[in-house]
Amino acid sequence: MDLWTPASQKKLLGYAAAIGLGIIFICSLNYKLPAEGFEYAFDKMYVVDGLALFFKRFFLLAAIIVLIMSVSLPIGSKPALPNSTRSSCSRYRA
Repeated sequence: MDLWTPASQKKLLGYAAAIGLGIIFICSLNYKLPAEGFEYAFDKMYVVDGLALFFKRFFLLAAIIVLIMSVSLPIGSKPALPNSTRSSCSRYRA
């Protein structure tokens, strides 16, 4: 989508992606595990338990934060670190 989106609407695309992930996160909060504490899917190839749900929610929140941070960057901004475009190994070459 980003390839075909005009430059004036790229921020809107980032916010839409963050909102979409937020909806998925809220839906994951409504999911209740069965009494056994885990559930299988796809012929027991996929297990959903408390630990799996925790990390799914954790990475959803991380993705939302990264999307919001990337939208707030100005277009064409310079790197935060000086000389960050060069390889770190270049200073060790003779």
